[in-house]
Amino acid sequence: MGTETTAEPGPAASPDPVARPEPAPEPEPAADGPFSHPRWRPDGSTVRVDSVPVTYAWQYRSPVLRAALSDEDGAHLGWVWTDGHEAAGWSEPAAAPSGFEEGAARVRAGAHVWAALRDAKGRDEPASAALRPHLYAPYQLGAPQSADRPDAPEPRP
Repeated sequence: MGTETTAEPGPAASPDPVARPEPAPEPEPAADGPFSHPRWRPDGSTVRVDSVPVTYAWQYRSPVLRAALSDEDGAHLGWVWTDGHEAAGWSEPAAAPSGFEEGAARVRAGAHVWAALRDAKGRDEPASAALRPHLYAPYQLGAPQSADRPDAPEPRP
């Protein structure tokens, strides 16, 4: 009798232990723009931005003038700054807000400042005019001080 060897049956094909999702389909080109995706709008349409508001430049020449912006309670929220040439903007303190209320107050103040700066630039006002207190009412704008950069630490008294 010869020795017969029978091959042991191999393990049954098992599913891949790492689930791999199907790749996401590529977005389809839209008729009026580069891409459409159903998440952009509930009806499947896309948002098209044809223009953006004019703004002052964000690249500044040192030194800058900046003025502290405070709310009606005197809480410091940040600085409005300008280099006096082409740049102006808003800078928040480097320290994290102490809580939700302070963070929310900073966000509201920043939005107010950016809107005021957008409107001033839209009226062709020079960046040097960005530190006029009436632009930021109901907030109070302090006296302008020189700084090396918009987000520099507060000068020591």
